[in-house]
Amino acid sequence: MKKIAPFVSIVVVNYNGKEHLKKCLDSLLKLNYPANRMEVLMVDNCSIDDSAGFVKKNFPKIKILKNDINNYARANNLGAKKAKGDFIAFVNNDVQVHENWLIELINVMDKEKRSGAAGGKILLKDGKIHSAGHEEYPNFYWGDRGFRHEDTGQYELVEEVASLCGAAVLFRKACLDDVGLLDEDFIMYLEDVEICLRCSKNKWKVLYVPKSIARHHFRGTSSAESVRYFSERNRLLLIAKHFPAQLGEALYGKGYFTGEGKSIYDVFPLIFTKLLERQRIGAVKASLPVIFKNFKKISILEKSILMDRIGEFKSAIIQDKALTGELNRLNAQLQEQIQRAARDMELKDALLREKDSMLQKKDEHLAGLNRANMELNRLNAQLQEQTQRAARDIELKDALLREKDSMLQKKDEHLAGLNRLNAQLQEQTQRAARDIELKDALVREKEVFSLELSRLNAQLQEQIQRAARDIELKDALLREKDSMLQKKDEHLAGLNRASAQLNEQIHRMTKDIESRDSMLLEKQTVLNQKETQLYKTIEELAAAKNDLEKIVRFDQKIKILLIKPYKITIEDTGETVRIIKKKYPNSSVYLLANLLKEDYEKLAKNNDVEKSLVYCRNGSKSFIKIPKLYSRLFLTRFDMAITLSSHKQAENYAGYKKAKLITMLSNSKNQCVYYVD
Repeated sequence: MKKIAPFVSIVVVNYNGKEHLKKCLDSLLKLNYPANRMEVLMVDNCSIDDSAGFVKKNFPKIKILKNDINNYARANNLGAKKAKGDFIAFVNNDVQVHENWLIELINVMDKEKRSGAAGGKILLKDGKIHSAGHEEYPNFYWGDRGFRHEDTGQYELVEEVASLCGAAVLFRKACLDDVGLLDEDFIMYLEDVEICLRCSKNKWKVLYVPKSIARHHFRGTSSAESVRYFSERNRLLLIAKHFPAQLGEALYGKGYFTGEGKSIYDVFPLIFTKLLERQRIGAVKASLPVIFKNFKKISILEKSILMDRIGEFKSAIIQDKALTGELNRLNAQLQEQIQRAARDMELKDALLREKDSMLQKKDEHLAGLNRANMELNRLNAQLQEQTQRAARDIELKDALLREKDSMLQKKDEHLAGLNRLNAQLQEQTQRAARDIELKDALVREKEVFSLELSRLNAQLQEQIQRAARDIELKDALLREKDSMLQKKDEHLAGLNRASAQLNEQIHRMTKDIESRDSMLLEKQTVLNQKETQLYKTIEELAAAKNDLEKIVRFDQKIKILLIKPYKITIEDTGETVRIIKKKYPNSSVYLLANLLKEDYEKLAKNNDVEKSLVYCRNGSKSFIKIPKLYSRLFLTRFDMAITLSSHKQAENYAGYKKAKLITMLSNSKNQCVYYVD
């Protein structure tokens, strides 16, 4: 007959892990396990990324639950309470399981009937080991076996371990019924170690199964700072719950709560409440001296750290002052360089203006020379034209003379025969003489004009040479000016770059100095506040130590401790005090209450109430720190302790439970509850 597989419920807690859910849920639905013998429940832990809508749309068979606060342990407990299985698995939303992950765990737990929990080998994305179970380190720190080691087969045996990683773990429901669910005060981290310790104390085995494989994205939805905070906080809760005698010596740990912005006083009320819940009053009282002693040591260490930081801040201030002096000196040098550059620019501008004036004059002179040259060219053209006309006239006259010479020769040959023409010939001869004289005059005039033209041409050549020399001088001056301008521009550009760089450095340094000054002022204020708080704490702890060493003396006068939860009004409290004083006229009423400022002012007018145990949460002068308050409770012997309550809210309000715990803690002969309604 085939054996029926046990029914298994798998709880997946999700907080803003929509990006991981598909791979996680797909791997769970593909498990090598009968589908009708398992269920998957997704508990949404107040997500804001519509994770629940995504699962509802894509995985309709998965049951969706919603937690009312973001508490990982509480969300797992909510899923466990709704689970129907004989076995309950807790799986993180960023885990992907192998198809045989569940069947391997069930096979081992089925053979070992006292196995309360089992977990497999959890690997990282790169194949290295994340966890092969937990191992304990000194001073109550815990870690994963084989973390970030290569998987070389070093953890291949089924074996008992001290604890299992809660990212993928299977519990027997009978075991959970016996030891209880996860401790919701832990919220997240070390809650898996704490429940495994309870399993071991109740004789349930915690088993590591290497063939059960899962892969973990590792902190896919949590930050490194939150991991460290909850690990340190929950370490102290774990010690208070399971190892109360070692709590005092283990308070310091790695010094996390002595860091800037962190204080062990912030978590002390929860630690003390855990002590009261899990330990007897006698054991708590026995551990208090060691706890207060180590509180004093931590306070002294914090003061030393603060003094070191003050020294560092003072050194930084001195360095900043030296840097400021250096900046002022550099700034003065820069101003001097800028002034020199301005003077150089003024001199440069004057030289440029002077050279521009010279160039303008040269240009005007050159324009005049050009005009004279044009006039000379015009005169030369006219002279050439006149010379050409004179040459043509001379050629014409030469032709006439040659013709007349021919005629004279003919006349000479015929002189004898032409006597009658002698008169005419004489007349022609006179005219020829006049023509020759005219020709000679023209030749002489031509020679004079040629000489004048040569002289004018020589003057023109001399002027042209002077103009060429002036142009060469002007070009040289222009080249020299361009060279000087280029050098000045390069120098000015260098000065501008240096000035810009220096201004940027000065701006950055000024910002840095302002930021440091602001930080120093803030840190000095915080240091002053912490130093004041430190001195008060030292005084209070010393007083508490002295009071603890005294023997409590019972006074004949009746002492009544009245404990007021926050939701009980000040009017109901005053009426209760009036009734007590009416019934016990000789009594002294001590009130333990967390008051607003206006309520405290009302109470201050009531002379029937002792003010020594009253504390105000908004920082009035009567504020008493928690360690001092608890020490007074231990040292004062009360005849009666009365817890104020209300029938309407007693069942749901956690403040009444804490008030009852304080009633148990007080040294009172009689204890009772008074309902104001």
